[in-house]
Amino acid sequence: MGQYRQQGDDPMATENDYDNAHNALVGVQAQWTFFEWGKTRAEESRIRHQIRAMDEKIEAVRQSIQLEVKDAYTRLQVARENIRTANAALDQARENLRIVNTRYAQQMATSTDVLDANTKQTQAQANYYGAVYGCHSALAELERAVGQPVADRLSESTPTP
Repeated sequence: MGQYRQQGDDPMATENDYDNAHNALVGVQAQWTFFEWGKTRAEESRIRHQIRAMDEKIEAVRQSIQLEVKDAYTRLQVARENIRTANAALDQARENLRIVNTRYAQQMATSTDVLDANTKQTQAQANYYGAVYGCHSALAELERAVGQPVADRLSESTPTP
């Protein structure tokens, strides 16, 4: 490092009664830090461990998402099968009501039998609509797990009652 200084009483700084008019300074500075040997290596190792930890977290999240998607897809398949089962039960309840109404018309069944058959059909309809609701809920859960709509790709039509 170097420095030059001129100091005086007039504008050109040439007259100075109390100090040297011209001063020059030249110096050398060296800096050496002790007791930090291996600091760079330790910092590099710390960063490597942080990267490895982040990679493991990413892999854990990826596996969690895969499990969530598989679970949601399985629930959707079960819900669709529940709709098929509930639809078959509803068809049977309708047929039972038709048979009981025919038997009632021929005075071979009582009004209680007709009411029971009607109750069974109403319960079968409620079960069917519950299964449809479950299917829509499972589809929404799958769409949330995937992160985008999947109804286009999985457009398996559900039977209507």
